[in-house]
Amino acid sequence: MINNKTGVVIKKVHLHFGGPKTGSTAIQDYLTENRNILLDKSIYYNIDLSIQYGYDLYDSIQSGNGLPLFECLKDSLPDDKLTDILNQLIADNKISVISSEAFVELNTEQLYRLKDALIKENISYEVSLFIRDPIPAILANYDQTIKRHKQTKTFSEFIRSDNSIWKYYIYVNRIITVFSNEVILHSYESHKKNLLPFFINKILKVNIDVNEFWISNRSLLPNERVLLRHLNNYLDQDIMLSVSDYLLLNGIEAIPSSFDNVSIEDIKYLTSLYEERVNNLNKWYFSDKDESIFLWYLSRNQNTKKETFYNLPAGYNVSNGGIGNLKETLNMFFVMFVN
Repeated sequence: MINNKTGVVIKKVHLHFGGPKTGSTAIQDYLTENRNILLDKSIYYNIDLSIQYGYDLYDSIQSGNGLPLFECLKDSLPDDKLTDILNQLIADNKISVISSEAFVELNTEQLYRLKDALIKENISYEVSLFIRDPIPAILANYDQTIKRHKQTKTFSEFIRSDNSIWKYYIYVNRIITVFSNEVILHSYESHKKNLLPFFINKILKVNIDVNEFWISNRSLLPNERVLLRHLNNYLDQDIMLSVSDYLLLNGIEAIPSSFDNVSIEDIKYLTSLYEERVNNLNKWYFSDKDESIFLWYLSRNQNTKKETFYNLPAGYNVSNGGIGNLKETLNMFFVMFVN
């Protein structure tokens, strides 16, 4: 982009920070597959550097083209290396997009280092970040640990461990502290049904038809969740990753009612942890927007009575962690992989 008054080349970058479990993989897949179309609209999404670093951006589950930049900052590599990575990811006369949900894991010092490097290179910037409602976010994180990290705990056990912390409150405050008014913050649940058009048309301000509905890393269905959790006890990591990938690519998108792991006690426990933080975030960052965050996504439906949030599926037994008919889920596994 060239300033018409000075004739100076202006570099501009859009940093997409995720956050985790907010459709980042779908956005990154779309950017990768449509990068030539977007380039015609002056949107530059460089995947060559990631490929050089050994990342497969055509994988079914990826983490965007920003991983080389993230690792440079995380590993405290020299300034000349940081500058080199930025200059490869950012093109003249274009709006360059750098995306990775890993960016939210950078600490304040590392974020300031990124900001200072951008300023030093005369690169204008903006940061986009989606934030999830606490209970859906923790449910999604639970599913991810089952799919990718051999999780065997029930949901009740999981939320009382250190792995289930709702970190968005920390992410948002840290990122806004560093980048202040350049942060574009949105509620994921408010836009999840049209996430790609919203990101491409509204955030990047690109006039292009986005009709595709991409699901790259969906939630698990109840029988899938039970199946994988139990198989995690017996099969090694590589086999479980293959099983998980097969389910993700061949199943259907989970719907809210498929989360059969949540008991009344679980919801009360999570509410006690996060209700105040949700209220604070809404007051500080969403008071002037037509969107907000909630503890639980069903509260977005004004016609749904609160008692229905806690209804459990017929036959669900909290005491056994919702195991249900294990024979049925094992039969499902053998049918899928034998056929």
